[in-house]
Amino acid sequence: MKADSMHILGLSEAALSAEFSARYGKGLFHCRGAMSALYTAGSLAGLDETEPFRDNRILARQISDDYEFSLPSVSRVLEKDGTVKFTLALSDGRSVESVIIPMKNHTSLCVSSQVGCARGCVFCRTAQMGLIRNLSASEIVAQYMTARFVFKKEIRNIVFMGMGEPLDNLDAVLESIDILTHCHGAAVLPRRISLSTCGQCQGLGRLKERIERESEKNYHLVPLSISLHSVDNEVRDSLMPVNRQWPLPQLRQTLLAMPHARDKDKIFFEYMVIPSVNDSAGDAAGLKVFMEGFHAKVNLIAFEAPEGSSLPSASREDVDRFWSRLRALDIACFSRISKGLRIQASCGQLATKG
Repeated sequence: MKADSMHILGLSEAALSAEFSARYGKGLFHCRGAMSALYTAGSLAGLDETEPFRDNRILARQISDDYEFSLPSVSRVLEKDGTVKFTLALSDGRSVESVIIPMKNHTSLCVSSQVGCARGCVFCRTAQMGLIRNLSASEIVAQYMTARFVFKKEIRNIVFMGMGEPLDNLDAVLESIDILTHCHGAAVLPRRISLSTCGQCQGLGRLKERIERESEKNYHLVPLSISLHSVDNEVRDSLMPVNRQWPLPQLRQTLLAMPHARDKDKIFFEYMVIPSVNDSAGDAAGLKVFMEGFHAKVNLIAFEAPEGSSLPSASREDVDRFWSRLRALDIACFSRISKGLRIQASCGQLATKG
């Protein structure tokens, strides 16, 4: 039986080292050798030919036999202009979507943290699914491994902006970040990973505690992207039910208490421009007040109305007009051209049948 059905992708260095100690009487040296082989080659095949195991090929074969390593099958692929949306079929019959995004000088990967989402944002297709379940750390890391070794993409940036609210699944998300950033794992720089949240203040508080308790893990270097979309409580209530639980003043104070607030480019406010809803001169002025005390930037996104939405989609001109209003107030901002619209791969468009 494969290591009590434990999937090696879900094991951090500390967890795998403890496993190796208990099973084989081995420690960090062989643990790191196995991790390096897995995340460099995308397989445990040939482990006995790697440097740490050339003098102990029997152990290498035992590890390969004991530990499960297989990626979920890719059940669907949609591609347009270099953007690739792929669906992974999970072991329980559920499925989850991820997106490979070509940028000017690098490639980013948008990963999911849940099947569905409980937060109910009205502009989001994932929200229409409701929450089905959390993903495990291994299922999150499998999205990276699929992009890297099935689609053969060199991934520099990872954004937790896919299906789900990452802070509702914080433990598994941080476990996956441990693996993705480890020098013997995927070796992605912490500052190249972005953690997105709709404003889940309880999760932000838990993240702050983990940063303070586990400073060596560098979670404070992982930027936060806050889905803001309005600085008017009544408007934000109508767009994002999370605001009724944690309204804007509480969200602002929670963010100011995070170590990210003191550093440049550690907090980004995501702002989806919705014409005649959140793009007035008054909205711009309110955003200026909300951002006082932050070293943050605003990322403007053109709203693309999902099917059945009563809200209007935003044109490029709508976004440019609001951008001009923000820049006139000296608000640092940029507008992002959404990629993958035609394959429903942009912000808020990911969804599966469960």
